Amino acid sequence: MDYLGELEKRFSKAAGKNMDRRRARLLDLARGFAAEKKEELRRMHFEGAGGAAVVAAYTALADSLVRSIYSVSVEEGSARSPHALVALGGYGRKELCFCSDLDIMLLHGQPLDKGIEALNDYLLYSLWDIGFEVGHSIRSTADAMELAGSDDAALTSMLESRLLAGDESTFEDFIDRLTGRLRTRGVKRFIRQKQRERGRSYRVAGDDIYHIE
Repeated sequence: MDYLGELEKRFSKAAGKNMDRRRARLLDLARGFAAEKKEELRRMHFEGAGGAAVVAAYTALADSLVRSIYSVSVEEGSARSPHALVALGGYGRKELCFCSDLDIMLLHGQPLDKGIEALNDYLLYSLWDIGFEVGHSIRSTADAMELAGSDDAALTSMLESRLLAGDESTFEDFIDRLTGRLRTRGVKRFIRQKQRERGRSYRVAGDDIYHIE
């Protein structure tokens, strides 16, 4: 499904010199597009499509909306620092469900400039307006590494990162440093720790695999 191509065609109809009017029109188009395609996916599922197929299609839909809005913001904005827009967790794995948070991180170099902050705000508020529940963060690579070193849940989420848009070298540097940190800690040790965490979860909530969810 070429969601991105279809959405870009609709966005092309919103051309105009007045930035505020253009952004309002783009948001209207994006909201309508998201609602239309979500309904198509619901029908597809009720008509027999498997969960994996629906999840993959919904992830592709979310990707198209995020990338299109990001592109508009970059065109109209003034971000100077290299940056990367990154999907995390289940969204990073391309396993986004209808009621899942859209977990994204805007990764940037130092220092944080006002253009990056403006880009982040526009992207976040636009996704909220479209109807997504968004889990968002804006971090330098150094900040992300510090968090990964102190928070295992954050580290696990970051290990499932996927580049959505922006500077590829910024993202690759982040991944290289993240995997290096994991090797320093010890991969087997990290896996054993995650197994212990899952065991504690089951002891609290029961061993039915669907109960926690």
